[in-house]
Amino acid sequence: MPPKTWKQYRDVAEFFTRPKDDLYGHIAMPGAAIAADFYENAQTYGLPARGFTVARRASVENGGLMNSERAIAWLTDYCDLKQFGPPGIESMGWEEAAGQFLAGRVAMAIVWADSVAEISNPSVSKLKPGQADCTWLPIEPKYMLFHIPTIYGDMGTYCIASASRHKEAAFIFAQYLSSPEIQAMEMEQMNTICTRVSLLYSTLASEMDRKLGWNYFNFMKTAWNLGELYGPEIAIAEGADVYDLANRILPKAYVGEVTPKQALDELAEAVDARMKELGW
Repeated sequence: MPPKTWKQYRDVAEFFTRPKDDLYGHIAMPGAAIAADFYENAQTYGLPARGFTVARRASVENGGLMNSERAIAWLTDYCDLKQFGPPGIESMGWEEAAGQFLAGRVAMAIVWADSVAEISNPSVSKLKPGQADCTWLPIEPKYMLFHIPTIYGDMGTYCIASASRHKEAAFIFAQYLSSPEIQAMEMEQMNTICTRVSLLYSTLASEMDRKLGWNYFNFMKTAWNLGELYGPEIAIAEGADVYDLANRILPKAYVGEVTPKQALDELAEAVDARMKELGW
């Protein structure tokens, strides 16, 4: 039975952590993608979009939630789980984290599904079909007081820059990219869901689950049906600034240079300052 709360997840991670047997209970993506983990995992603490608002506010003092109590609780727990990860976890991104899982060294992995889609490929995976699957993220009941989707689907977003000189041509190209034929090709080649969610109901989704040896596409369809599936963050240019700052500042807490609260206070202040520079 998968853990339903982060307390249960911690207990399971601790149980499976047996360094003498080269076995560990947990892995995430703190190295190259801690900003992504912040976006995706903090939702389970009732904190959408890293606490960054559409008004481009980050700090609690300025109307955001990026350094709120729930954000600090998420980062504190996230850092605490490091003790149940394999050596070198601090520098691992999505490929390295997925590699540890496919090697059979880690019991539970919080990684992107396309990174572990090679479960049935014996040249890169020691796992066999049926030995691993995807499931719901745990939640923190103290902060999850209302419904927030918790299953992230990296479906991609097609946007047209406001400064584009050829908006009509860009729109036509976006239509082509999002067509069922191209999206089916993308889904098949990337081993993950795509922008056109209707393909989750196609025979291709079932065929890929059989080929890859797990229940990913059926699970994502269930998440969509239940209103639990959400996609990339709001398509605003400033989102890149938030991502970059989070990836530069949050690792300080992960390696113990500062406390989670200090890291989030610094991040929220830096984001607010950057937004002010940009005219917000």
